[in-house]
Amino acid sequence: MDLLRYLVQPHPYPATYTSPMVMALGSVLLLLFLVSVAIRFWRARLTNPVTRTLSRTWGSVCFWFAAAGLVLLVSRTEEVLFLSMPLLWVVWFGALIAFVILQIRFFLARHYQVLPRQHIQDPREKYLPKQKRR
Repeated sequence: MDLLRYLVQPHPYPATYTSPMVMALGSVLLLLFLVSVAIRFWRARLTNPVTRTLSRTWGSVCFWFAAAGLVLLVSRTEEVLFLSMPLLWVVWFGALIAFVILQIRFFLARHYQVLPRQHIQDPREKYLPKQKRR
């Protein structure tokens, strides 16, 4: 019961920008933003169209998760009512984990690679009749 009360309490305890938890969450959000930028550059160099299609939303989703986390982090340190609830962080982490798991499952289920065709040289081919041009 105390855990539930802690999760929905608007101001469980005051947090500052120099506290270790805020610094760690800020580092995670910065890492998530850098991953979004790296994904965009990685997708620009992709040659496989299937991988390019499946990874279309990864960069923007990483960016928006970082932006939403930044809003939650700033509202936590500035003590904005109802946006500083720890329950919102639980929802944020749950949504992030659910997105990653779903994307891994979709990627493993739908990803394939087009193999190049090998043309077999048949020595009889030059003696077979050709299709007439019209």
